[in-house]
Amino acid sequence: CASSLTSRSAPRSGTRSNPPAPPAQRPRPDYEALGIRSGGILIYPRVEAGVGYTDNVFLAETNEQSDGFVALNPSVTVQSDWSRHALQLAAGARLRRYFDASARDEDGYFLRGLGRADLGESLAITGEAQMGRAYESPFTSGTDAALVGISSYRYNQAGARAALTLSRNKFTVGYTRSEYDFDQIELGNGAFVNQSDRDRVIHSVAGQAEHALSPDTALFGQLSYARTEYDRSLLSGAANRDSDGYRVLAGVNVDLSAFLRGAVGVGYTWRNYHAPIYRDVDGFSAEATIEYFASQLTTFTL
Repeated sequence: CASSLTSRSAPRSGTRSNPPAPPAQRPRPDYEALGIRSGGILIYPRVEAGVGYTDNVFLAETNEQSDGFVALNPSVTVQSDWSRHALQLAAGARLRRYFDASARDEDGYFLRGLGRADLGESLAITGEAQMGRAYESPFTSGTDAALVGISSYRYNQAGARAALTLSRNKFTVGYTRSEYDFDQIELGNGAFVNQSDRDRVIHSVAGQAEHALSPDTALFGQLSYARTEYDRSLLSGAANRDSDGYRVLAGVNVDLSAFLRGAVGVGYTWRNYHAPIYRDVDGFSAEATIEYFASQLTTFTL
């Protein structure tokens, strides 16, 4: 039931280092890939393919245009199968091709690597890095949904964390550096929207302490900090939104086998902007992830 600090590739400007959400469903060994074994290494190639249709490809309020598309997501994961230490490498693409609206095509990709060294019985050091190109939802607050092109960004992320387990207690500390560079958005008339004032680097540090009350229940406390540094001022000439964010969170992790699993935490968050034209913000923070196993075939997730 112990949670751990995780890094995220989504371009968040806030501070997050929460207990990871449990899997969306139980393992199903009958359907899981066996992998291709080569000594102590397992290789998992995978391809997802599909077709889709939309009746308003450009999300316009007038002159709506329909279109179909083909999606293809190939990937491969290589991971160790060792009794100690761990190594994992993964690469893949997220491709989408519209039949007519080529401006909505997507060419996403990712590369990831992770290594863990187990030092004795109680200490583990993990390093990980990833890079790639991702596409934002047209409904994100950062862009106009009705633009012809879709917003994409390139990211690279690197970090390290250490986890120390002592009897019923576990302590985790981690650092992550995340960099985001946003591409121009096509308008369809030969012009582009410049998004360079969204480019930024986020340095985040987080620590978590856990105490197991029983094999299925643990209390946790979490403290995190993130410094956001933009590459330039806003295109309007206004100051950028460089800031420092803090959050404290405390809660409980529960894992009742075959019945209920989840984490609930409450706390407080602050964000202080460097430029005086932006108002600092603070307030109550809460999050929860709960899975209820109603039967062997049905799981409810909140």
